[in-house]
Amino acid sequence: MDETDKKIAAFITAIFLLIIAYGGYRWARGALSEKENGLTVEEGDTVEVEYVGWLSDPRIYGSERRVFDTNIEKVATDNITYPKTLTYKYHEPKPFKFTVGKGQVIKGWDKNIIGMKEGESAKWVIPPEQGYQPRLESLLYSLNRTENVPVYENLSFSEYTRIYKQPEPEIGDQITHAIWGWPAEVISVTDEQVTIFNKPAVGETYDSLWGWSITVTDIENADNPWKDTIAVLNNAEVGDLVPTQDLAGLLQDINDIKSTQQKEQKQVSDGIVVDTTPDKITIDFNSEVYGQTLVFEVTVLKITKAT
Repeated sequence: MDETDKKIAAFITAIFLLIIAYGGYRWARGALSEKENGLTVEEGDTVEVEYVGWLSDPRIYGSERRVFDTNIEKVATDNITYPKTLTYKYHEPKPFKFTVGKGQVIKGWDKNIIGMKEGESAKWVIPPEQGYQPRLESLLYSLNRTENVPVYENLSFSEYTRIYKQPEPEIGDQITHAIWGWPAEVISVTDEQVTIFNKPAVGETYDSLWGWSITVTDIENADNPWKDTIAVLNNAEVGDLVPTQDLAGLLQDINDIKSTQQKEQKQVSDGIVVDTTPDKITIDFNSEVYGQTLVFEVTVLKITKAT
Protein backbone atom coordinates (compact mmCIF):
# COMPACT_ATOMS: atom_id res chain seq x y z
CA MET A 1 0.00 0.00 0.00
CA ASP A 2 1.50 3.33 -1.09
CA GLU A 3 1.36 6.54 0.93
CA THR A 4 -1.74 7.81 -0.87
CA ASP A 5 -3.70 4.62 -0.18
CA LYS A 6 -2.73 4.84 3.48
CA LYS A 7 -4.02 8.39 3.73
CA ILE A 8 -7.35 7.42 2.10
CA ALA A 9 -7.75 4.44 4.44
CA ALA A 10 -6.99 6.63 7.46
CA PHE A 11 -9.51 9.19 6.29
CA ILE A 12 -12.25 6.58 5.81
CA THR A 13 -11.50 5.11 9.24
CA ALA A 14 -11.72 8.56 10.82
CA ILE A 15 -15.09 9.20 9.16
CA PHE A 16 -16.35 5.81 10.32
CA LEU A 17 -15.28 6.52 13.89
CA LEU A 18 -16.94 9.95 13.78
CA ILE A 19 -20.19 8.37 12.62
CA ILE A 20 -20.08 5.84 15.46
CA ALA A 21 -19.24 8.55 17.97
CA TYR A 22 -22.05 10.80 16.75
CA GLY A 23 -24.54 7.94 16.89
CA GLY A 24 -23.48 7.18 20.41
CA TYR A 25 -23.83 10.84 21.31
CA ARG A 26 -27.37 11.01 19.86
CA TRP A 27 -28.35 7.81 21.66
CA ALA A 28 -26.98 9.11 24.96
CA ARG A 29 -28.78 12.44 24.48
CA GLY A 30 -32.02 10.64 23.70
CA ALA A 31 -31.73 8.44 26.76
CA LEU A 32 -30.88 11.43 28.91
CA SER A 33 -33.78 13.42 27.45
CA GLU A 34 -36.24 10.59 28.18
CA LYS A 35 -34.88 10.31 31.68
CA GLU A 36 -35.12 14.07 32.20
CA ASN A 37 -38.52 14.56 30.56
CA GLY A 38 -40.23 11.35 31.65
CA LEU A 39 -42.28 8.83 29.73
CA THR A 40 -44.96 10.07 27.36
CA VAL A 41 -48.44 8.56 27.23
CA GLU A 42 -49.22 6.65 24.04
CA GLU A 43 -52.20 4.56 23.02
CA GLY A 44 -52.08 1.16 24.72
CA ASP A 45 -50.18 2.43 27.78
CA THR A 46 -51.63 1.90 31.23
CA VAL A 47 -51.74 5.06 33.31
CA GLU A 48 -52.52 6.01 36.89
CA VAL A 49 -53.95 9.48 37.46
CA GLU A 50 -55.52 11.73 40.05
CA TYR A 51 -58.29 14.07 38.96
CA VAL A 52 -61.06 16.53 39.81
CA GLY A 53 -64.18 16.66 37.65
CA TRP A 54 -66.17 19.91 37.53
CA LEU A 55 -69.74 20.45 36.34
CA SER A 56 -71.71 23.64 35.63
CA ASP A 57 -75.53 23.57 35.47
CA PRO A 58 -77.06 27.06 35.66
CA ARG A 59 -80.55 25.58 36.09
CA ILE A 60 -79.53 24.34 39.54
CA TYR A 61 -76.30 26.03 40.64
CA GLY A 62 -76.48 29.42 38.92
CA SER A 63 -73.00 30.60 37.94
CA GLU A 64 -71.24 28.29 40.43
CA ARG A 65 -69.34 25.25 39.20
CA ARG A 66 -69.26 22.14 41.37
CA VAL A 67 -67.21 18.97 41.77
CA PHE A 68 -69.08 15.88 40.61
CA ASP A 69 -66.20 13.40 41.03
CA THR A 70 -62.63 13.22 42.36
CA ASN A 71 -60.10 10.74 43.69
CA ILE A 72 -58.13 13.35 45.66
CA GLU A 73 -58.82 13.17 49.39
CA LYS A 74 -58.37 16.86 50.16
CA VAL A 75 -60.88 17.70 47.43
CA ALA A 76 -63.31 14.98 48.48
CA THR A 77 -63.37 16.12 52.11
CA ASP A 78 -63.36 19.90 51.57
CA ASN A 79 -66.88 21.04 50.69
CA ILE A 80 -66.10 24.74 51.16
CA THR A 81 -63.27 25.18 48.65
CA TYR A 82 -64.66 22.38 46.47
CA PRO A 83 -68.50 22.52 46.60
CA LYS A 84 -70.11 19.30 45.39
CA THR A 85 -72.99 18.55 43.06
CA LEU A 86 -76.25 17.28 44.52
CA THR A 87 -75.55 13.75 43.30
CA TYR A 88 -71.85 13.63 44.30
CA LYS A 89 -71.00 10.37 46.05
CA TYR A 90 -67.86 10.04 48.15
CA HIS A 91 -65.60 7.08 47.39
CA GLU A 92 -62.28 6.13 48.95
CA PRO A 93 -59.62 8.21 47.15
CA LYS A 94 -57.00 6.17 45.27
CA PRO A 95 -55.18 6.51 41.95
CA PHE A 96 -57.43 5.85 38.96
CA LYS A 97 -55.90 3.30 36.58
CA PHE A 98 -56.90 2.61 32.98
CA THR A 99 -55.46 1.54 29.63
CA VAL A 100 -55.46 4.30 27.02
CA GLY A 101 -57.50 3.74 23.86
CA LYS A 102 -59.45 0.72 25.12
CA GLY A 103 -62.75 2.51 25.76
CA GLN A 104 -62.41 2.20 29.52
CA VAL A 105 -63.00 5.95 29.91
CA ILE A 106 -64.96 8.61 28.04
CA LYS A 107 -63.65 9.63 24.62
CA GLY A 108 -62.34 12.97 25.87
CA TRP A 109 -60.04 11.23 28.34
CA ASP A 110 -58.61 8.82 25.77
CA LYS A 111 -57.98 11.78 23.45
CA ASN A 112 -56.53 14.35 25.86
CA ILE A 113 -54.17 12.14 27.84
CA ILE A 114 -52.10 11.22 24.74
CA GLY A 115 -48.73 12.99 24.92
CA MET A 116 -48.80 13.77 28.63
CA LYS A 117 -45.79 12.87 30.77
CA GLU A 118 -45.39 11.45 34.25
CA GLY A 119 -45.94 14.21 36.78
CA GLU A 120 -47.62 16.49 34.25
CA SER A 121 -50.93 18.18 35.02
CA ALA A 122 -53.52 19.46 32.56
CA LYS A 123 -56.97 20.99 32.42
CA TRP A 124 -59.37 19.45 29.92
CA VAL A 125 -62.68 20.86 28.70
CA ILE A 126 -64.71 17.88 27.50
CA PRO A 127 -67.69 18.65 25.20
CA PRO A 128 -70.82 16.48 25.49
CA GLU A 129 -70.02 14.45 22.38
CA GLN A 130 -66.74 13.33 23.99
CA GLY A 131 -68.31 12.87 27.43
CA TYR A 132 -71.36 11.05 28.72
CA GLN A 133 -74.22 10.38 26.31
CA PRO A 134 -77.09 10.31 25.66
CA ARG A 135 -79.04 13.06 27.41
CA LEU A 136 -82.73 12.29 26.88
CA GLU A 137 -85.71 14.63 26.72
CA SER A 138 -87.83 11.64 27.73
CA LEU A 139 -86.21 11.81 31.19
CA LEU A 140 -87.64 15.29 31.80
CA TYR A 141 -90.81 14.84 33.85
CA SER A 142 -93.52 17.38 34.71
CA LEU A 143 -95.69 17.22 37.81
CA ASN A 144 -98.67 19.40 38.70
CA ARG A 145 -98.04 21.82 41.54
CA THR A 146 -101.47 20.88 42.96
CA GLU A 147 -102.82 17.32 42.91
CA ASN A 148 -105.99 15.60 44.02
CA VAL A 149 -105.59 12.35 45.97
CA PRO A 150 -108.52 10.03 46.79
CA VAL A 151 -109.57 9.91 50.45
CA TYR A 152 -110.23 6.19 50.02
CA GLU A 153 -107.68 4.10 48.13
CA ASN A 154 -108.06 0.50 47.01
CA LEU A 155 -104.91 -1.58 46.59
CA SER A 156 -104.59 -5.19 45.59
CA PHE A 157 -103.67 -7.42 48.51
CA SER A 158 -100.24 -8.18 47.02
CA GLU A 159 -99.58 -4.51 46.22
CA TYR A 160 -100.48 -3.42 49.75
CA THR A 161 -98.29 -6.05 51.42
CA ARG A 162 -95.38 -5.16 49.14
CA ILE A 163 -95.63 -1.42 49.71
CA TYR A 164 -96.38 -1.43 53.44
CA LYS A 165 -94.42 -4.54 54.40
CA GLN A 166 -97.43 -5.97 56.24
CA PRO A 167 -97.96 -9.62 55.21
CA GLU A 168 -101.15 -9.86 57.28
CA PRO A 169 -102.95 -6.50 57.27
CA GLU A 170 -105.90 -6.10 59.62
CA ILE A 171 -108.77 -3.65 59.84
CA GLY A 172 -107.79 -0.81 62.14
CA ASP A 173 -104.06 -0.87 61.30
CA GLN A 174 -102.63 2.66 61.53
CA ILE A 175 -100.12 3.39 58.78
CA THR A 176 -98.22 6.28 57.22
CA HIS A 177 -99.04 6.84 53.56
CA ALA A 178 -96.16 5.54 51.44
CA ILE A 179 -96.06 8.57 49.11
CA TRP A 180 -97.69 11.47 50.96
CA GLY A 181 -96.52 10.84 54.50
CA TRP A 182 -99.83 11.52 56.26
CA PRO A 183 -101.66 9.15 58.64
CA ALA A 184 -103.97 6.55 57.17
CA GLU A 185 -106.01 3.57 58.41
CA VAL A 186 -106.84 0.15 56.98
CA ILE A 187 -110.64 -0.09 56.87
CA SER A 188 -111.20 -3.19 54.73
CA VAL A 189 -109.24 -6.38 54.00
CA THR A 190 -110.10 -9.22 51.64
CA ASP A 191 -108.01 -11.85 49.88
CA GLU A 192 -107.98 -9.61 46.80
CA GLN A 193 -108.04 -6.05 48.09
CA VAL A 194 -107.08 -3.72 50.92
CA THR A 195 -108.82 -0.35 51.37
CA ILE A 196 -107.13 2.48 53.24
CA PHE A 197 -108.69 5.68 54.58
CA ASN A 198 -106.42 8.71 54.27
CA LYS A 199 -106.67 11.00 57.31
CA PRO A 200 -104.59 14.16 56.75
CA ALA A 201 -105.54 17.44 58.41
CA VAL A 202 -106.29 20.48 56.28
CA GLY A 203 -103.50 23.04 56.64
CA GLU A 204 -100.95 20.46 57.84
CA THR A 205 -97.62 19.87 56.12
CA TYR A 206 -96.16 16.39 55.62
CA ASP A 207 -92.90 14.97 54.20
CA SER A 208 -93.61 13.23 50.91
CA LEU A 209 -91.60 10.52 49.20
CA TRP A 210 -91.05 12.91 46.30
CA GLY A 211 -88.34 14.57 48.37
CA TRP A 212 -90.20 17.74 49.34
CA SER A 213 -92.91 18.67 51.80
CA ILE A 214 -96.58 18.85 50.82
CA THR A 215 -99.42 20.87 52.32
CA VAL A 216 -103.02 19.69 52.46
CA THR A 217 -105.05 22.69 51.33
CA ASP A 218 -108.54 21.17 51.28
CA ILE A 219 -110.58 17.98 51.47
CA GLU A 220 -113.23 18.15 48.78
CA ASN A 221 -116.50 16.34 49.39
CA ALA A 222 -118.26 14.66 46.49
CA ASP A 223 -121.87 13.45 46.26
CA ASN A 224 -120.46 9.98 46.82
CA PRO A 225 -118.15 9.96 49.89
CA TRP A 226 -116.04 7.27 48.26
CA LYS A 227 -115.06 9.87 45.67
CA ASP A 228 -113.91 12.55 48.13
CA THR A 229 -110.48 13.96 47.30
CA ILE A 230 -107.59 15.61 49.13
CA ALA A 231 -106.08 18.74 47.55
CA VAL A 232 -102.30 18.54 47.87
CA LEU A 233 -99.87 21.42 47.26
CA ASN A 234 -96.36 20.26 46.30
CA ASN A 235 -93.81 22.55 47.98
CA ALA A 236 -90.98 21.65 45.61
CA GLU A 237 -87.97 23.90 45.05
CA VAL A 238 -85.20 23.90 42.46
CA GLY A 239 -82.46 21.52 43.63
CA ASP A 240 -84.72 19.08 45.48
CA LEU A 241 -83.64 15.46 44.92
CA VAL A 242 -86.25 12.92 43.86
CA PRO A 243 -85.54 9.27 44.86
CA THR A 244 -86.10 7.36 41.63
CA GLN A 245 -85.53 3.91 43.13
CA ASP A 246 -88.08 4.40 45.92
CA LEU A 247 -90.78 5.95 43.75
CA ALA A 248 -90.37 3.37 40.97
CA GLY A 249 -91.92 0.72 43.21
CA LEU A 250 -95.02 2.87 43.70
CA LEU A 251 -95.64 4.82 40.49
CA GLN A 252 -95.68 3.36 36.98
CA ASP A 253 -94.44 6.59 35.37
CA ILE A 254 -91.32 6.59 37.53
CA ASN A 255 -90.85 2.87 37.02
CA ASP A 256 -90.79 3.55 33.24
CA ILE A 257 -88.23 6.31 33.81
CA LYS A 258 -86.07 3.95 35.84
CA SER A 259 -86.19 1.39 33.02
CA THR A 260 -85.08 4.05 30.50
CA GLN A 261 -82.21 5.09 32.78
CA GLN A 262 -81.01 1.50 33.07
CA LYS A 263 -81.28 0.87 29.33
CA GLU A 264 -79.80 4.12 27.98
CA GLN A 265 -77.48 5.38 30.76
CA LYS A 266 -76.66 2.06 32.48
CA GLN A 267 -77.52 3.41 35.94
CA VAL A 268 -80.41 4.59 38.11
CA SER A 269 -80.07 8.28 38.98
CA ASP A 270 -82.08 10.40 41.38
CA GLY A 271 -84.10 13.14 39.69
CA ILE A 272 -83.44 16.81 40.39
CA VAL A 273 -86.04 19.58 40.35
CA VAL A 274 -84.75 21.99 37.68
CA ASP A 275 -87.70 24.37 37.31
CA THR A 276 -90.83 25.40 39.17
CA THR A 277 -93.80 27.58 38.27
CA PRO A 278 -97.09 28.23 40.11
CA ASP A 279 -98.57 25.37 38.08
CA LYS A 280 -95.78 22.93 37.21
CA ILE A 281 -92.70 21.24 38.63
CA THR A 282 -90.04 19.98 36.20
CA ILE A 283 -87.78 17.11 37.26
CA ASP A 284 -84.72 16.02 35.29
CA PHE A 285 -84.03 12.31 35.69
CA ASN A 286 -80.94 12.38 33.44
CA SER A 287 -77.73 11.63 35.30
CA GLU A 288 -76.17 15.03 36.07
CA VAL A 289 -73.13 14.51 33.83
CA TYR A 290 -75.01 13.28 30.75
CA GLY A 291 -75.06 15.74 27.86
CA GLN A 292 -72.98 18.29 29.79
CA THR A 293 -69.68 20.04 29.05
CA LEU A 294 -67.28 18.85 31.76
CA VAL A 295 -63.98 20.20 33.04
CA PHE A 296 -61.30 17.86 34.39
CA GLU A 297 -58.06 18.71 36.17
CA VAL A 298 -55.80 15.67 35.71
CA THR A 299 -52.30 14.73 36.88
CA VAL A 300 -50.49 11.70 35.46
CA LEU A 301 -48.89 9.80 38.34
CA LYS A 302 -47.49 6.77 36.52
CA ILE A 303 -47.15 5.39 33.00
CA THR A 304 -46.67 1.70 32.27
CA LYS A 305 -45.68 1.28 28.64
CA ALA A 306 -47.54 -1.23 26.50
CA THR A 307 -45.60 -4.44 25.92
